[in-house]
Amino acid sequence: MSSIPLAQKPAAMIDRHSLFFVHGLLLLALGAGMLFPAGADWLAGEPDAQVFLVSAAISITVGGLLVAAGHRQRLTLSRKAGFLLTTSAYISVSLFGALPFFLSNQNIPYVDALFETISGLTTTGATVLSGLDTMPPGLMLWRAILNWLGGLGVVAIALILMPFLEVGGMQLLRGPSGGDSADSLHGARRTGVAVVTVYVFLSTLCFVAYWIAGMSRFDAVVHAMSTMSTGGFSSHDASFAYFNAPLIQWVAIVFMFLAACPYAMFLRMAQGSLLAPLRDSQVRTLFMIGVGVSAALVIAFIRSHAFEGDKSVREIVFNVTSILTTTGFSSADFNLWGPFAGTLFMTLMFVGGCTGSASGGIKIMRYEIMIRVMALQVRRLLDPRAVVRLRYHRRQVSATVVLSITVLAFLYLASTLVIAGFLALIGVDPLSSFAGAAAAVGNVGPALGPVIGPSGDYGSLPDAAKLMLAAGMVMGRLEFFSVLVLFSTSFWRS
Repeated sequence: MSSIPLAQKPAAMIDRHSLFFVHGLLLLALGAGMLFPAGADWLAGEPDAQVFLVSAAISITVGGLLVAAGHRQRLTLSRKAGFLLTTSAYISVSLFGALPFFLSNQNIPYVDALFETISGLTTTGATVLSGLDTMPPGLMLWRAILNWLGGLGVVAIALILMPFLEVGGMQLLRGPSGGDSADSLHGARRTGVAVVTVYVFLSTLCFVAYWIAGMSRFDAVVHAMSTMSTGGFSSHDASFAYFNAPLIQWVAIVFMFLAACPYAMFLRMAQGSLLAPLRDSQVRTLFMIGVGVSAALVIAFIRSHAFEGDKSVREIVFNVTSILTTTGFSSADFNLWGPFAGTLFMTLMFVGGCTGSASGGIKIMRYEIMIRVMALQVRRLLDPRAVVRLRYHRRQVSATVVLSITVLAFLYLASTLVIAGFLALIGVDPLSSFAGAAAAVGNVGPALGPVIGPSGDYGSLPDAAKLMLAAGMVMGRLEFFSVLVLFSTSFWRS
């Protein structure tokens, strides 16, 4: 197989052969993944097994042709091609990944099939489907596989490609603070192999824990994939409320938190640094936010006389962890918990997990840097002659990184408002419009409101709303710059 080194400088032209080759590999992997749900349906005697085989044949054929067209002894991926690849890969894989939904016997329109696929690959977890408990096992497994592949791709992009493209301050993940350098092929290969190993190990551990806690093997596979990817797709309409098992919920809480931790931390632990979680400020901050919000809700429950002991504590911690990590599972309808809880959950949608994890949102690292920038600005106002330097994890943060993070935060909020305005314009109620936009851009999944809350789905929304939300999912997952740069005329020159 040809190697694809990451070029240090942007090339004058985009190497189409490299793009064809990478897209072909992705479609080959997607087609191979379709064989697993085909097997599940075949064992269950479901006719949709043929649907997955046809979809796999189409994906593998097109992928093979692209690999053949792009194969060269040495392929290079320039910075410009990297931007194009991150967006076009999501589009092409989503178009083919939607085929099993569209061709199945469930009569799913293509817009809904595309929404479901994009939601899975971006690990958002928003669904347009209902009646999950009676659907063929192949479709349920395919949704989980989309989540799992999407989560793996997200981590790989965050640790390898985003630092190379210098998007949203991700260059801080290079070198000692983020594993091997993404500027070299050797470093990219080592990081990729290590990430896959850790991801598979944690997913397997999560599956075993769910199975021991009382899930069936099938449910354990589906929910382990959705948990470690922070995707949140369940095989039941009621999500985790279906199981009504405290031990299963506590297992989910632990693994949702682990899934939102930076994979660089796991790599350091594998190298012998067992105290890496305590030394990582992102992990400490994520834990404190979860504990603080949960404690506030427990106090609110006690004051409203709705507190039911350990059951209330478990439900609160579960749903807070789910939204904070952008996983999107639910064990209760927190719409019914009152305005204070609704406000806290809406706020959590704008936080997200740690940078370098599978979770969405603005992410902890960027908030920590922005808070330090504010503190330094206050110090400069008090003492204009003071020489102060911004440091993060013992590394100096340049003005370019600060600007990149500031612009990304602005784009995050601006895109949420624009999408919310569009949804309201086409008739969606205000709460669902804003909460749905925030949940899509933050890759959270369930939102607030009577329609798309934790006990509802996105199926009743107009097609235009679904397409706009799907676009928001992709932009939020790729952190805006990778998409917006494609609309620049200078990008397409030469």
